[in-house]
Amino acid sequence: MHPASGERVDLHVHTHLSDGFSAPADVVRRAAKLGLERIAITDHDGIDAHLAGTPAGGRAPLVEIVTGVEIDCTLLDLDVEILGYEFDPRAPELAGSLRRIQEERRARFRFYCEGLAHAGELSDPDAVAPAATRAPLKVHLYRALQAQGRTFIGGYAEFKQRLAALGEPPPIARPTAAAAARRVRDAGGYAVLAHPLYYARRAAWPALLAEVRAAGGSGVECAYPYEVGGSPLAPDAIERGLRAMLAAARAVFPEGPRLTCGTDVHVLGEWGRRLRRVAHWRRVVGLATPC
Repeated sequence: MHPASGERVDLHVHTHLSDGFSAPADVVRRAAKLGLERIAITDHDGIDAHLAGTPAGGRAPLVEIVTGVEIDCTLLDLDVEILGYEFDPRAPELAGSLRRIQEERRARFRFYCEGLAHAGELSDPDAVAPAATRAPLKVHLYRALQAQGRTFIGGYAEFKQRLAALGEPPPIARPTAAAAARRVRDAGGYAVLAHPLYYARRAAWPALLAEVRAAGGSGVECAYPYEVGGSPLAPDAIERGLRAMLAAARAVFPEGPRLTCGTDVHVLGEWGRRLRRVAHWRRVVGLATPC
């Protein structure tokens, strides 16, 4: 893998195969226009973008594509997400475990769609998620209801309460972070904790990162646009959190933690703004090495 400037790398990108809006080939083309040299497509619980060869559609990629995935899992008593990188997407245990999760997600999604349609709240259940989506998520329903003119005064939290009122959905067997990280490592890759500041309110840094290490994780997603999106954090809280997290990570991983950077982009029109925020936080905390 050739070296690249840290500000020309994005290791957290979504496509319409999960909850993004664009095809993998379109994502790669936009990355090239933005001057990115390396990206990781990290769809939720899915590696389909990496199974058919290059996401650029069979041609030589316009940018270097890192195999990636974002896996929902559990750590301590928290629901968290880990990012896996540089693995072989054909590794049978990793691929098989993700296929099972996708099947469970589809069953749960059907339950929610049927419940909302029965209540007269969803006009076209079959058109909720893009046809290409492998792992439909709650956010697809949220977007569909908003497109129909439904408003949730309490935002996404109120929407989730509405889904909870539909009854007990089919379960999704989330793996532990240790199981998820092991499958990534066995496939030749490594894993880091995604957007860790979101978990800081519920777990102290040393304990949380010690658990990440014990689970087989190699580090954390360091620079991330926490001030944009659905759960924004205040800039002063972000800076304090990043500095505390980095100090703890360097203590917990004395050999040096893996520190990655990513925008978590879903809408390509937002990519430039998100990249600028990631670059800002890299500079603030003095992260000089490439992601």
